[in-house]
Amino acid sequence: MKRNELLNAGVLLRLQRRYGNRFVGKVIDRLRNGDQPRDSLASARRSIDRNEQVAKRIASTLEIVNGAGSAPADAFPSALQRQGGGGGLSNALPTILQRVTQILPDNASFITLDGTATRSKVAGEATEPVPKAFPKQGQDGVAVELAPVTQSRDSAIHGNIVLTINAKWKIHGPLSNVPIVGILPAVGDSTGEGQLVIDTPFRVLKTKKIKDDSKDDDDDTVVKNKSPRLARQRSSGSGAALDSQPALSADADDNGLSVTASPRVTFQSQVASQLSTNNPPLIPNVSAQTQIPNTQAFGSDFTVTLPVNKTPPLSPPADHDYHCTRAGRLDQEAPGFGPFIVASDQFAKPDDARQDIHAWYFGLEPNVRQNLEEGKGILRVTGRASRTGSRTFNLDLAERRAKKVRGIIADFAGSNAHLNSFALGEFGAQTPDNKEDANERRVDVQIDGTVPGEQAAKMQGDDCSGHLGQTTPTGPIGPVVNPPEPSVPD
Repeated sequence: MKRNELLNAGVLLRLQRRYGNRFVGKVIDRLRNGDQPRDSLASARRSIDRNEQVAKRIASTLEIVNGAGSAPADAFPSALQRQGGGGGLSNALPTILQRVTQILPDNASFITLDGTATRSKVAGEATEPVPKAFPKQGQDGVAVELAPVTQSRDSAIHGNIVLTINAKWKIHGPLSNVPIVGILPAVGDSTGEGQLVIDTPFRVLKTKKIKDDSKDDDDDTVVKNKSPRLARQRSSGSGAALDSQPALSADADDNGLSVTASPRVTFQSQVASQLSTNNPPLIPNVSAQTQIPNTQAFGSDFTVTLPVNKTPPLSPPADHDYHCTRAGRLDQEAPGFGPFIVASDQFAKPDDARQDIHAWYFGLEPNVRQNLEEGKGILRVTGRASRTGSRTFNLDLAERRAKKVRGIIADFAGSNAHLNSFALGEFGAQTPDNKEDANERRVDVQIDGTVPGEQAAKMQGDDCSGHLGQTTPTGPIGPVVNPPEPSVPD
């Protein structure tokens, strides 16, 4: 084979198809150095094994082209120089891979992302909530709103938000050969699919039962949540892959909870590149088109929102005022306590009178009794007398009678109770002067106070009667038999 025949482009192409690029490069180098054709062929064969780095140089140069889109010619020799080695295509590569002239869009490939969101059934719901599908498109990602959860006054509500994202892809493969630089076999389409399942536990706090107007509850967060977690992940097929660690975030506020997942599909597309030679004289220039791999990613934000219907706290119950009396003539309904012996501070029937006082006091509503026993209410005891005797005597007698009853009640109510005694004597008596009347020989009792709202909400029945035998919230039931005879106060 003569020298000028070897320099023919057609011969070089046949040699390239048969022996590969490295072999042709060695032949070109030998011919440039003035070697004979037979010696050039033999030398080229011997040097092939010493040029394994050529493929790496080609790959390095392609990466430069891919990363920059286009690159100056002096970038290629420096890249090859970093790889080291010499001979073969080391001098030919800078002219063969001179520039990227065009990047063609691929209209045959696609990647789709879709998903659904749901939450678990919570306390008080009869059926499982229906999953919600995300819309097919959105300006800044896609979003969906789940069925709301209503805050409870009784207990916290626990549940989970489950976000499922599905990925599917078809990546169109390269279909053209690359002369001179190398031959890429035709590759078919790459397909695959993947799925992510993200689970976010949440807790809706129970409503505060009583509203506290002294505190500003506007900034209270009614939802607490744990960080979103990847419950399941899979990716299968070729040509692309669903990232196994998507960005996940959750944000809770006074209105509910939102969870966002940002899945990404990484894929490798092929960009078309025009390659041309810049050969020495007598060797025709050759151009060809090749496909250069280009790694990209496609993704979107999926946001699911869980609204919470806040249940307002109950308004605090109003305070309750109580007013109970045992007063009036003994021949009337609910009279005072008596009768006393004429001109005496002793009851005519002591056992019956003491039992009457006991039944009245422990018949009060328990919260009223507790209010008295805590010193918050006031109990007034007023002694009375008939119109026989002098006014001074009757006033003193009425005072001693009041102290008598106050002492009995004090044994029941305890030392913290506020007991006030008064004496009216014969003032107010409804009989003529110097006329004895047993209905006037008595002690009237009156209690007044206010039970706080929270405690008042527990009150049942009549304030002043009907509760004999019931215990107070913090006190005793009281004796159910006649109490012992108390000592007469001084």
